[in-house]
Amino acid sequence: MRLKSYFYFTFILLAFLTFSNCTIGLGSAVDTQAPTIDISYPPANASVKGEFLLSGTWSDDRGLKQILVEVYKNKDSEPCDTAYATINSNKTWTLTLNREDEKSEISESEDNGFYQGWKYSEYQIQVTASDNGGHTSQ
Repeated sequence: MRLKSYFYFTFILLAFLTFSNCTIGLGSAVDTQAPTIDISYPPANASVKGEFLLSGTWSDDRGLKQILVEVYKNKDSEPCDTAYATINSNKTWTLTLNREDEKSEISESEDNGFYQGWKYSEYQIQVTASDNGGHTSQ
């Protein structure tokens, strides 16, 4: 009888020690943080003419779904252009902007030259990162 009690006690103790270290719930499988995103190039207030590669870095606890780039002319309330950036596995992102319009002759004059419909002017770029958990950040 004593041996049987000792066996049950040992079994219960081992079971307790084995399962007491488990993570309750979903643990790290839940996306709890919004992504972060930065623009590396061009720097703020830069003057860029012609085609250029917009680039930056990102981070997130569970990975990104998409990066939306919106271009605003002269602080307009509606974007004049939108596109999705390429998300790279090394936690960078890129998007070529202001591509030359092949259907028109591009003048070097700042008065009448344009690329992709962007006339020479002041533009602001807003970048929004979205992760798989529905979190966004700009």
